[in-house]
This record gives sequence, structure tokens and C-alpha cells, in this order.
Amino acid sequence: DKGCEGRTLVSNSLFVWHLRKPLTEQLDPLLKAHQYGMESGDIHHANLSAGAYTMLHFFAGLPLGHLEEDAEAFKSQLELYEQATQMPLISIFHQGAMNLMGKSANPVKLTGTAMDQDEYLNDPDDTNRKNRVQALWLMLIQVAFYYEDLDVASETAENLWRCRTSVEGVAFFIPAYLMFMSLVSLDVWKTTRQRKFKKQARLHHKELIKWERHDVANIEHRVKLLHAEHEQIKPRTKPKWLKIAYDEAISDARRSGITQDEALANERAGKYFLSVGDTEKGYSYLRRATILYAEWEANGKVQHMVNKYFFATPKTASSSWPYNLVQPKHQSAAAEQSVYGMGIRRARIPVNGVQTTPIAPLNTIGDHANIV
Repeated sequence: DKGCEGRTLVSNSLFVWHLRKPLTEQLDPLLKAHQYGMESGDIHHANLSAGAYTMLHFFAGLPLGHLEEDAEAFKSQLELYEQATQMPLISIFHQGAMNLMGKSANPVKLTGTAMDQDEYLNDPDDTNRKNRVQALWLMLIQVAFYYEDLDVASETAENLWRCRTSVEGVAFFIPAYLMFMSLVSLDVWKTTRQRKFKKQARLHHKELIKWERHDVANIEHRVKLLHAEHEQIKPRTKPKWLKIAYDEAISDARRSGITQDEALANERAGKYFLSVGDTEKGYSYLRRATILYAEWEANGKVQHMVNKYFFATPKTASSSWPYNLVQPKHQSAAAEQSVYGMGIRRARIPVNGVQTTPIAPLNTIGDHANIV
């Protein structure tokens, strides 16, 4: 029965396969689940797979431009079949992607062509309201953290903390939730020195370590990044030890294929080395982070990095990388040597492999899901 098989694929993708497999390997099964649901008449689970696909696409680190295209196609289909249950979830991650791509007036507010944040928060409809608001906060804390707006990030973290009982379980987005909650709490503690934030940061780090002890995939780089961040605030920690810790987190993030996590680890390492006066290492990490954010197609974040750290000139319109990072700000010369001594990183490129059967009438959805 295709309907039953489709429901099984959705459940496994949301709660099981991410424990052992890379996130990118779960996108094609979700597309197949969507197809089976449409063919069997199970429109509800077909659209549930569409919502899960949109979320997973974001967390898997695939290019945001592809997510934008797929989200628009899914939403058109939802409107055609008058199915509203997954529309808020898809719209939230659609708008979050657009914010990171620089396609919103306010980068730290989920308001734009895909949705209006205030309307979502003030909507009196109780149908799935808790899940809708929780998804909004989960996206908002990431967007605010990437744009370094600690006020919005900390307020959102408090909202998520109050509803923490509803974000338990083994869903694939929980590790990212724990990582960002810990990072935000640490940054707030550095500013306020209030012990409760340090305690919350440790709590979320420990929760992530519990996942690691069960050999869960897509976890190790996040645990190592938080380890480096927690070691950083200890007074006797030496920069050479932290370089090893950050490099391990970056290396594991690269192996996971989650581009934004690799970029974030580089960014955090760069900011640390700038704070201790090692500008050569600091700008080397930051340059790599900026290139990775461009690879993720988060052009709004790229512009944020360029404005804050680099003097830049635009490249030709045909180039996938929009800037020449001429020179770091506040530094007379910058070393171009790779942080790892490995030269230029291997680019993630699409593979012309076997795809799932196109989903009528949206046969463009997911044609970019397979990534090396």
C-alpha cells in the first residue's frame, strides 16, 4: 500500500534515519513519501512530507536558493488542494531562508513575501498553534544568531526555554536547537555575567553529549564546537588548545556536509582569535566562514560578514562567489594560507545521479537533493 509506505517514510525520516545517516540522504525518501501520498489520495501525509522536507532541507545545509524554489512549489500545491496545516511550517523556513539570503527588509524578523511574523504570533487559531510558534522561534533564534543580534536571540531563547517540554524527543532538529540555545546562553553570559545563562549553556551542552554517547550521526561537530566555546571562557585555556578544538569541530562539520555548521565553527574560531589579538588566524578563519556562507547561498549573512570584517569589491556577475575579499579591516596584510594547510577545499557539487520520480504537477521539486 503506497499510502502506508509513504507514512512510514515520513516517520523514519523525522525520527529514525537521522540517528545513523547524513541528513541529505533523507530528502529523497521524503519526496517519495510525498509522491505516494498524492498517488494514494492521502493528501494529509503528502503535505506532511512536504513540511518535513522543507525543514530538513534547511538543516541539511543544502543551498538556500533551492529551498526557496521548492517551498514556493509546495505552497502552490497546498493552495491548489486547500490544505493549510503545513503552510505555516513551510512558510517559516521559506522566510528564514529568504532572510539569510538578504531578501527581507529586517533580517532578524520573519516578515517578508513568505509570511508576516506578527500575524503568525497573534493568530487566534489554536490549530497546531504551539507547534507553529515553536517552529517560528526555532528559525528566529538561528537567524538572529547568524546576524549577531543578541537581544532578539536571547529573547527568543527565553521563549524556547519556557516551552522546552514540547521540544523533547529524537526529531532531527533537536541537536541544532540544543547547539543554538547553548551558544546564545554563553554569549548572553559573557555580556551580563548572570549565572543562570551559564547554567543553561551547560545544560544544553550536556543534553547534546547524551546524544553523542549513543553514537548518533550529525552530532559530533556540534558537541566539539560547544566544547571549544565552553573551554574558551575558562581563564587558563591556551589559544593553541582552542585552535585544536575548533579545528576538530570544523573538520567534523565538513564531514557531516552541513555547510552552515562548518561556516559557523569557522566564524566562532575567527572571532575568538581576533579577541586574543591573533589577527592572522582570526581573519583566516573568518574568510573561510564567509566563503562557506556564500556556498550556502546565505548572501545576506555574507554581506554582514563583509561589512563587519572585510574590505571587498564585487566580482563578475557570472561568479558564484560575489566578492573579492581584498583585505581584512583593521589589518595591514592578511595571510592567505589555509587554516588547515590543505589548500582549497573541495567544493560540494550537484551529482547527476538517479532521482526520485517527479511529483506531478511539481516536477521540479527536489531535483537538487543529491549532494556529494
